Amino acid sequence: MKLHRISRALVLFIVLLLMAGCATLQSKEHGQSLEKRVSEYMQAQIDREWGNVYAFFDSSYRKAVSRENFIQTPRNIAFKAFKVEEIKASPSEDQATVKVRIDIEFNGFTFPDAPQTQTWIIENGNWFLKKAIKQKMVPLFQQPEK
Repeated sequence: MKLHRISRALVLFIVLLLMAGCATLQSKEHGQSLEKRVSEYMQAQIDREWGNVYAFFDSSYRKAVSRENFIQTPRNIAFKAFKVEEIKASPSEDQATVKVRIDIEFNGFTFPDAPQTQTWIIENGNWFLKKAIKQKMVPLFQQPEK
């Protein structure tokens, strides 16, 4: 009887250990898929493939800004290289903060290791970059309409 209780406890312990291991493995795979998505996004910027860059943005941005408008946006910045420094997932693992270092050129000047913090979210089982929607600038002082 006592041996039976010990074997039940041992089986329960092994099951819990396996479940924890699977959760850790799933979390690790989740992080690896995010790192891959970040790398693909950054490489698309380096390659100036703006249609591919647009595909990494979250659905709210894609609803607000058309692909054509995004592609046609003038850019005087060139991405030269990047390095993913850190990935921190939220406790729910449906959002993550990614810190990258980027080498960029802007108006003839080079800025190595420029820091950038990105927020990525999961939509439909995949990671997307949470992109802020820029509002049109409104002048502080407007001329009264006549």
